[in-house]
Amino acid sequence: MTQPTLTARPGSEGIELTAAGAWTVEHAGNLDGLIDRTVRASPSGQPLSIDMKSVTALDTYGAWLIERLVRAREEGHGAAHVDGLPERYRALYDEIRTTEREGPAAAPPGASLVGYVTRLGRATAGLFRELTEREGTMLVEYKPEAR
Repeated sequence: MTQPTLTARPGSEGIELTAAGAWTVEHAGNLDGLIDRTVRASPSGQPLSIDMKSVTALDTYGAWLIERLVRAREEGHGAAHVDGLPERYRALYDEIRTTEREGPAAAPPGASLVGYVTRLGRATAGLFRELTEREGTMLVEYKPEAR
């Protein structure tokens, strides 16, 4: 497989990156370094375009790295977009791109065990009040069956 590369150059509308080669897990060590160096070396205020037309192989790992680069730029208040991605990789990248965009949902208030037990206790007390406060108090008696 072809070694992955990522080259950067100033463009008319920001920084232009060109990705090439195999962006796969087999090249994880090289790819992590490429991404980290690129994020550190590129000014965060400028738009970033990533040309992917020379990518010869892309797996889930490589797609995540590209998306990590895009998200890092967006978190730094810059714009980023991917161009020229070969059609055979489009579905994979689109799936990665839409995954975990917002992060995990926050638990609703009182979602803990203590909150659950508290709500159960209040509901039970409320039911008991309703049963005993009605006109003509309702009596409930439990008689276990004789065995």
